[in-house]
Amino acid sequence: RNNGLSSAISAGGSARYIIMSPVDQNKLLVSFKGKAGNYLYYTNDGGVNWTQTSSMDEQNADGWVAGSTFTNLDQLYTRGIDDAQAPIAFHPTNKDVALVSGWGAQIKKTTDGGVTWKYSNSGYIGSAQGHYGTTHIGWDSTNSNRATFFHGDFGPMITTDGESTFKSIVTTWNNRVAADSGAMRGNIIIAAVGPDTNQRIHISRDSGNSWTAIPGADGNFLFVSFHPQNPNTVYVSGYNADWSGTRTYKFTNIQTDNTFVTLSYKVMGVFKGNGNIVYSHNGVNILKSTDGGVTWAWPYPSLGIPSGYYITQIAIDPTNENRIYAAVRGKGVYIITDTVAKGGVAQLKNEAHGLTLSQFGSVDTYSVVTDPNNPGVVYTGVLRHNRGQANGVFRSTDKGATWTNISGNLGPQLNVANLSVNPFNSYVYLGSYSGTWKLP
Repeated sequence: RNNGLSSAISAGGSARYIIMSPVDQNKLLVSFKGKAGNYLYYTNDGGVNWTQTSSMDEQNADGWVAGSTFTNLDQLYTRGIDDAQAPIAFHPTNKDVALVSGWGAQIKKTTDGGVTWKYSNSGYIGSAQGHYGTTHIGWDSTNSNRATFFHGDFGPMITTDGESTFKSIVTTWNNRVAADSGAMRGNIIIAAVGPDTNQRIHISRDSGNSWTAIPGADGNFLFVSFHPQNPNTVYVSGYNADWSGTRTYKFTNIQTDNTFVTLSYKVMGVFKGNGNIVYSHNGVNILKSTDGGVTWAWPYPSLGIPSGYYITQIAIDPTNENRIYAAVRGKGVYIITDTVAKGGVAQLKNEAHGLTLSQFGSVDTYSVVTDPNNPGVVYTGVLRHNRGQANGVFRSTDKGATWTNISGNLGPQLNVANLSVNPFNSYVYLGSYSGTWKLP
């Protein structure tokens, strides 16, 4: 039964999702793949006749509502359904109410049985946040209501009202709007824009309204951080595009100047109490610099990581510059208690300490973060994306001595791409391919 569907079919579209109302078997909706725009149809007679929806967006004083969320793209896309997939869901008791995924994972709602649809969320799309182990949220240290969330598919989004609403502030490089990592302070936002394996650093000095691409500042970036005490200094670190070596840039006058210097080691951690104290690792051991990355030393005990395993992320105790946590997938969380000169040792925390094994029989710790307001609290997320779902997120309240799974309503199987702790209220944010989640 395709009466009324000829425009979608002749245009090259193919039916992707079809759904029937639970309370009326004659009421159905169907969406088409391969065509952007209003390629969503409804029927009230069991499919005998189909009618194309008349509108999937609305205008207010500021313009198109859904169309404004991705301002760099043709509104044909942003005002319609997703041309790759557009799942639909009917209300369980009201045949006139349904939801559909618009372009960019926007949620759109109909209350008239599919005739018209309107934008129906806060602006945040819940897409894949960041990349594995990246700095995926930029907290504005000058204003608790402001933050930028970085996404590996739909780019950065800013909130200025404590997450009540979000606005897309994407820019494009190498035909991609993705931004895996970044940082924010005041009106300045730094974003690593581009594909997963090669990004270019972009800087905005007006909260994302306009961007400047920095020539030569290219790489595969995992870590971006402002100096906690000096708003002019920013560390940007990662690897070459082919992962053949490290790449770290240091901006020293970011407020007005786009110039940068290259450091000899990648900066993967900054001490909260002194932003000149930064940390790196070579995959198996930890380095430290006390002059902002100019010179480096190896003051810590060897972690003793077995061959074939490597550090994926490190976190620093917010009050003790020499207490360091290192996530090593397949082994657990290593803790450095102090420097060798002060009797420090390296301790491994694994399934014997509460980091329970995943369904694959391993401790799949990948990300690790500390609570900047509570030195005793540490979080680690597990990830086994190359095999399936791991087992979520764990918390320690005794400086890593013991751990408890706190995945809660997220379920027993979940891959965690990255974690972040809000520096103002200590809420924990979890990025995943199942959206972004917050634990108050």
